[in-house]
Amino acid sequence: MSKLRLAPNIVSRPVGDEIVVLDIRTSTYMAVGESGTVMWPLLQAGCEEADLVRVIATTYSVEEARVRDDVRAFVAELGRRNFLVEPAAP
Repeated sequence: MSKLRLAPNIVSRPVGDEIVVLDIRTSTYMAVGESGTVMWPLLQAGCEEADLVRVIATTYSVEEARVRDDVRAFVAELGRRNFLVEPAAP
């Protein structure tokens, strides 16, 4: 699996119970809610999607299978907004 990494033009700041994420190149932003704030430190460090699934399942005491689709949708949304760096081709 390839590592997920935030693009270098992405900055984020906690605001209340959320994290506000801004693409300083395009001024596109999004608010990341409760479960996203759990995943955000892993994304900042670089991680695999399975790591995100694991941390959400552990934090909320649910089966990994129950959160996998939601995590995948979150990662897809970050990708759609170009908040992630494309993994290098092998």
